[in-house]
Amino acid sequence: GANFNTQQYQQAIEHCLANGINSFDHADIYGDYTTEGDFGVALKVMQLGNAVKIITKCGIEMPCANKPAFTIKKYNYSKQYIIQQAEQSLSNLNVDSIDLFLLHRPSPLMHFEEIAAAFDILIKSGKVKAVGVSNFTGLQLEPLLKVYPTITTNQIELNWQANMPIMDGLLHWHDMQNIQTMAWGALGNIANIEQSTYEQLNKIAIQYQINVNQLLLAWLWKLPTKVKVVYGSSNLQRITDAAVARSITLTDGDWFAILEIARGTAVA
Repeated sequence: GANFNTQQYQQAIEHCLANGINSFDHADIYGDYTTEGDFGVALKVMQLGNAVKIITKCGIEMPCANKPAFTIKKYNYSKQYIIQQAEQSLSNLNVDSIDLFLLHRPSPLMHFEEIAAAFDILIKSGKVKAVGVSNFTGLQLEPLLKVYPTITTNQIELNWQANMPIMDGLLHWHDMQNIQTMAWGALGNIANIEQSTYEQLNKIAIQYQINVNQLLLAWLWKLPTKVKVVYGSSNLQRITDAAVARSITLTDGDWFAILEIARGTAVA
């Protein structure tokens, strides 16, 4: 939604690298199927080689002006479509391989053996270095693991408000399966919370000499499961702030205080 031009993409990429951030999370559908291509133009100009790590996703067919053939939003995890979209992303992004390739959302019509066959072809061809999923529950992921055990990642909504994966054991199950947890929506619905709630969070943030956004990132990084945060900001100062927040360690009391603010009640 930032509508960056090529120069702005370059500036953002350079800024991230200068702050120790080298992984960029994409999906084929972002920007109505345009963001990968726009980002890829900047990468081609910059010639960064292996300095940048690319994550992208496939599986959603989204009707839009750029895809007039799609008449209804649906999921497609056929072997042919998975391979086709990986190859399209390679072309869009101007890279030789995708570092991490994810299924965007689980489909009720998934055939796990067909997904496994597509993953196997992409990995063996070198077009994709690692594969994973996004927005899967443990029960949805388990059948895929049985036919393709080398799933590396599950990218899920996870934040101080969307905290159920912490409480229901999903994160610990990820660890047991050697699956990396990636957290999208890391700040939750911070832009729309009540002023009184913001003030409660800010009171804690001030103790650490940070802002509320940094506090909520530090809340995720406090988790023992070593969550990787997907930070969806095009604001360069906020990216710098996020990098700084990585070094903040909250006390146990403050971590639970934030959970209590989110829930409106203390833990049982």
